[in-house]
Amino acid sequence: MSAAAPKRTVTVATRTSPATTPAGRATVSDDEVGNAVRYAFHELKLVVEPGGVIGLAALLAGKVAVKGKVVVAILSGANVDPELFGRLIAR
Repeated sequence: MSAAAPKRTVTVATRTSPATTPAGRATVSDDEVGNAVRYAFHELKLVVEPGGVIGLAALLAGKVAVKGKVVVAILSGANVDPELFGRLIAR
């Protein structure tokens, strides 16, 4: 993944009753997304596509203030090219 690769943005939300209100945004790099894919595979035993781990990537990179909070990250999708997935988890 190159340094010139586009960044991905995740909207961080807090749950209010009854709606969800954006609380901020965090931008993650392709390398941070790759780290999250690898973490999900090795630590959580999940195969998750890169687009489905952006929230986890922001959490793992420390881009979201979560100290003392209950946090939920939704991981979704397993539609990932096997060659790409192999490269991501092998790092």
